Amino acid sequence: MSTLKTFTVSVTFTDMVADNPLEAAKKACKWLLEDNDANTMIYDVEDEATHEKFSVDLSEPDENSVQKIS
Repeated sequence: MSTLKTFTVSVTFTDMVADNPLEAAKKACKWLLEDNDANTMIYDVEDEATHEKFSVDLSEPDENSVQKIS
């Protein structure tokens, strides 16, 4: 039996200027793929079993990157 946990991971883009939702999503995708900034973003992570929530800042060193959200 696996001891791995499952998590929901999300990132939020704000102020995306576009003509429609599809264009906004494509702009976000292009930004991630071409600018390679995914490793400097802040991710919202939730443990699916316990519902504990964390903010993970990948621009920080690993030992400082995870903050529990109360």
